[in-house]
Amino acid sequence: AATITEFVAKINASAILDNSNLQLYCRVDSNPYSVISLFHADVLLLRIQDAHDLIYNVTAGCLNNEKFICNATNSVMDGFAVFAEVSLKVQ
Repeated sequence: AATITEFVAKINASAILDNSNLQLYCRVDSNPYSVISLFHADVLLLRIQDAHDLIYNVTAGCLNNEKFICNATNSVMDGFAVFAEVSLKVQ
């Protein structure tokens, strides 16, 4: 099975400003390793195999105000996936 233990936007500021750089970080606790996918507005941004961590760099903009979704699955989950979401509030 797999559990998403952390899904956050990391930024070196108190607010997310237009054109600021940040990282989306998704951590998965699983055995065996998971396939981790990151989506924004139903578009696949990144998929990695056999992993516990996904890191994706983003330049924040007005279009990033929608949700980002991290999902994870592995070979013992019979096609089911766990997911977590984070919403950015770009100023």
